[in-house]
Amino acid sequence: MQRKARQILQGGGTVIDGQVCQCEYDEGYWSVEFEITGRSVSIQANSIPIPHRPPQLVEGTRVKFLRDSTGQLFLL
Repeated sequence: MQRKARQILQGGGTVIDGQVCQCEYDEGYWSVEFEITGRSVSIQANSIPIPHRPPQLVEGTRVKFLRDSTGQLFLL
């Protein structure tokens, strides 16, 4: 991921602060909702299968995203 992060930043990507709002387990996967600070919007990350709950994905945890030049978000 470090290499991918460098590629995104070199391509004009930006780092965005966020926070975990909610984690729900459903049908074998974790659905995690993030709030992106400064934007008062949340994105549903349930398109990313998370079979095991990563310890950092607890409610209230601060997280960082990379946004690439196309607007796609990647969790760091």
